Amino acid sequence: LEYPMPLRYPIYVAGFAHLFFAILRCISYCIAYVPVIIATRVDEDYQRSTSRGKRTCDRFIALFRTGRFDYELAHVVFSALGATVSPLWFTPHMLDLGVRNRLLAYILKSVTGNLRNLGIALFFGIVVIYLYAVIGFYFFQGQYEFGMGEKFECTSLYGCIRDFIDYGFRGPPVWYEPTNFSQFIFDSTYYIFVIVILLAIISGIIIDSFAAQRESKQEIEDNQNNTCFICGKTRDVIDRHGNGFQRHIQQDHNMWNYVYFHMYLEEKSPTDYTGQESYIRKQIDAFKIGEKIGFKLFAFTQGWYACES
Repeated sequence: LEYPMPLRYPIYVAGFAHLFFAILRCISYCIAYVPVIIATRVDEDYQRSTSRGKRTCDRFIALFRTGRFDYELAHVVFSALGATVSPLWFTPHMLDLGVRNRLLAYILKSVTGNLRNLGIALFFGIVVIYLYAVIGFYFFQGQYEFGMGEKFECTSLYGCIRDFIDYGFRGPPVWYEPTNFSQFIFDSTYYIFVIVILLAIISGIIIDSFAAQRESKQEIEDNQNNTCFICGKTRDVIDRHGNGFQRHIQQDHNMWNYVYFHMYLEEKSPTDYTGQESYIRKQIDAFKIGEKIGFKLFAFTQGWYACES
């Protein structure tokens, strides 16, 4: 694209600034979360029993399976293409609004989280429309259109199926002449099964998924605000039998103190452990408590942690 001279350099500067911040964001994500993801999703015993190349491959697989690392990488790639090839490559970055906004993120997840069910429903709809296209081609050819103002060509079975799939989800056929009984049955059943039932099924899948996402969000927020991360006791139990929920999570069971103590054991030489520290270290190694707490704490701070311990 060619820009007027007064706008050319500001656009290029803005493009490279966008690329710089995209790279910075990707690097900050890698520094903050990649070590946690690798530590919690790749088994240490399995790593010790394999070669270095296999361990590296497993780490990359664990990263790409998260989905977020792929997103950050794609963000940098599109930004680089926008800064060096064409500003049109910056267009996909508008989707970042759906990731940053909580409500939009839940709406997108309600759609993408049920792709299998939506795909099955859509495939079934295409099969039903295919049956109606075959019937319309052999018995009612040249007697109807879809009333959308587009050119409707049903001169071949392939063209008829293509146009039915293209226009059929928008509305039922419109007849050129007053309908007889067979046309009435064809039109009525098409409207009931395709326009009413099938589209209602697809809409219902999306709406139910959005409702489930909202309930899950409420459950997560309730768990974060009313359950101790360490012992799992609820606010009501602690307030009734203890010294208050806030004091409990800030002093008695402060989750960060457990992280600090685990890091202290990691940094300290095993030969300098006290008796209690040796016992706790054995328990951490035996039950992989460090990995579990690390992943749970990572998920908890990101808003993923629900009621499982």
